[in-house]
Amino acid sequence: MGAAAGGTSGGGVDCPFLASGVPVAPFNAVFALSPVADPDECIETAQHFMAEIGVPFFLWIGPGANEPLAEAARAAGFTDAGGPPAMVMTPLNPVPGAPDDLRIDRVDDPERLDEFRFVMSAGFGLPLEVVEQLVPEAALHGSGLAYFLGSVAGGPVACSTVSVADGTAGIYNVASVETSRGRGFGTALTWAAVGHGADMGCDLAILQSSQMGASVYSSMGFAEIGRYLQLASPAS
Repeated sequence: MGAAAGGTSGGGVDCPFLASGVPVAPFNAVFALSPVADPDECIETAQHFMAEIGVPFFLWIGPGANEPLAEAARAAGFTDAGGPPAMVMTPLNPVPGAPDDLRIDRVDDPERLDEFRFVMSAGFGLPLEVVEQLVPEAALHGSGLAYFLGSVAGGPVACSTVSVADGTAGIYNVASVETSRGRGFGTALTWAAVGHGADMGCDLAILQSSQMGASVYSSMGFAEIGRYLQLASPAS
């Protein structure tokens, strides 16, 4: 995802860094899914990496992975920014039918990409110029990436993104415009991403849920495997 936005990666296997280049903390991340050998060095290196690019970032600590790292981050001025549920589906369930009035298409041209960006901007409350940085036209040709757009009567109402790698479908950017919420469109776009993963041979789907969305994903067959600890860098 970061690479599609012109991003940069770094760090090591136990604590990779990914900077999209967009100056919004949630889109620049340091991931610690297992214990790191030297928490203070990890924090210092991550801060230097992100400072060179000039972006704030979130530190994501996997469920139960690294309390010493969290302590080191807080000592360096990081602040708690929530703990979204980590959810998985395996094997992938059959995809049910979408609502009758909803049309779902894979985004494959610049015009539909503009509609996708509109929904993502409206759904997440992000400035359109930020979304344009996150999802450039080059992203349509990104390896393993697919973008889906839901429309009603020709108007865009919902979207989702799936990134396929190593038999895993990572699902992102599930959003609906405010006037179309509560009609199952976000769920249908999530299923579109799951279905694409299945078509690509995946047997595992992963996502991070909001508190509001967790019950919906659970009803689809996703299971919570724990919660990330999310810490915002001092510059966030």
